[in-house]
Amino acid sequence: MKKRWLSVLLVLASTILLILLSFNANKYPDKLIWTDMEGYYVYLPATFIYGGFKKEAVRDTNYIKAWPGTDKIYTKYTSGVAILEAPFFFTAHILSYPLGYPSDGHSLIYCYFLMFAAIFYMLAGMYLLWRSIQAYYSNTAALVSLASLFLGTNMYYYTMFQPLMSHIYSFFIFAAVIYLTDKIIAPREKNSSRCFLLFGLSAGIMVLIRPTSAIVLLYPLYQWS
Repeated sequence: MKKRWLSVLLVLASTILLILLSFNANKYPDKLIWTDMEGYYVYLPATFIYGGFKKEAVRDTNYIKAWPGTDKIYTKYTSGVAILEAPFFFTAHILSYPLGYPSDGHSLIYCYFLMFAAIFYMLAGMYLLWRSIQAYYSNTAALVSLASLFLGTNMYYYTMFQPLMSHIYSFFIFAAVIYLTDKIIAPREKNSSRCFLLFGLSAGIMVLIRPTSAIVLLYPLYQWS
């Protein structure tokens, strides 16, 4: 029980530290919903606030333009990132009015919650990857691997400075696919039907984040072969 509480406190402390780092990194959080990052995100305000892909649904109209001959804007990005951002978007939308922010999908409260989203999915991906590594190697090896991944790759940058880009969301889904693959092929796993369902959901969202990420599905095919 004591060990569990220590783990909970460690996670809480890490989360608070990451939030503080994210706030420090983003001096102008209201500028986050812009260019590529808005291209991933625009599905949410367009669908749930503006009733369609109208010009009012975007801020950066120089990047996300109307389709020639129409007044409808379009985005070249698929909707996977927006699907994962949705719980944070809805929370921000519900809280925007009582907290005094415009409920327009672009005000500061939406930016803050999207920053939280990147931190959440980074931590969730780390946890799933930890569980996968821990099944084969020591806790020390797992800890060194995850620390190296966070500090030695662009993961830190895309968590703190570019939280609306697809990279952290892809990392979470990749970690989920690896974790669920191990669960499915484990002969002792009793909830294989649920794991198959979650695996299919993860694989679908993974392709919706970036269609080229479908190559990651070679991993479970290799494991099952």
